[in-house]
Amino acid sequence: MIESFTNSLPPFDLISVDTTGGQKVDTLAFEPARYSPEEIETFRPLRALLRRAIKASDFALLGRAATASAWINERFLPKPRLTDIETIGVCHGAVGVQVAHSGTVVGLMFDPANEKTSDNMERAMHDLRKSGFEPSIV
Repeated sequence: MIESFTNSLPPFDLISVDTTGGQKVDTLAFEPARYSPEEIETFRPLRALLRRAIKASDFALLGRAATASAWINERFLPKPRLTDIETIGVCHGAVGVQVAHSGTVVGLMFDPANEKTSDNMERAMHDLRKSGFEPSIV
């Protein structure tokens, strides 16, 4: 463990997309990530950003930290069409993307306090389906 946070993550709304159509990752056989020195140094400010996001329940900061972490993970377990999913999220007000670092799922994160979130999520779901994904609201 690197750090323990005293507060919980703020609640957020999530659209989940399995990017491989049900294919599984054998997590017991999966080679753990071996981060480069540059990646390790990138995690330092990301943890600070996450710490601030949790303390202030700031969805924008939480989304930025999750998105940066998702892109670092691409070198170890790429998610098919992550750019497409992120673009749809940006178009519809998602605060960020999160990924399963040992799985196949990508999530679009939305601020539940934003009055437009429900409509934005519906539009994002529509565009994800139109792009060939089978999204679900979690």
